[in-house]
Amino acid sequence: MWRLFCVTLPLMLAGAAQAQELTLFAGGLEESGTRQRTSAWAFEYQHPLGENLAASFSWLNEGHVPGHHRDGQGIQVWGRSNLLDRRLSLAAGIGPYRYFDTTPSSASNGYANVHGWGTIGSLAATYYSESRWLYQMRFNRIVTPNSIDTSAAKRQGGVRGRSGTTSRNNEVSRTTVSPSASVSLPAATSQPT
Repeated sequence: MWRLFCVTLPLMLAGAAQAQELTLFAGGLEESGTRQRTSAWAFEYQHPLGENLAASFSWLNEGHVPGHHRDGQGIQVWGRSNLLDRRLSLAAGIGPYRYFDTTPSSASNGYANVHGWGTIGSLAATYYSESRWLYQMRFNRIVTPNSIDTSAAKRQGGVRGRSGTTSRNNEVSRTTVSPSASVSLPAATSQPT
């Protein structure tokens, strides 16, 4: 798991200078069966594939629901609509989710690392202010056939890349970070084809 993260992170950061989004966010999570709640955080890289289409890679830490300490990676395809002269973006994403769940076990070490696949679906609303600040609300739903199902609501604030918004015919360049971080990656706009 750590090796995958170490290989993937530099690739994501290398592309972050070209009109993509890099996001770190946190919020609450609820396990569907027991209604147990915990905190959760995630890191996401999103790459635009056109005006209304994007793809993303996410690393999610689903917190510590009793009996489950689950992390995973999701790859999603996003459909999005830009409203209010690109100030508001509404998006929906779906894709596969690969998880690693540490659960109690009767084995000698007392735990088992369970791996499996599921589906992640997300809804997001992002508001881009006139300055570089942006605000996002996101809902994630993860469904797995052999583990817990979870729902998570997350909020974030962030900053946009230096290029800001461009004309309606150009892709908007946005780079996002947690408001508590002091990182701002440069971004360039893509040219229409």
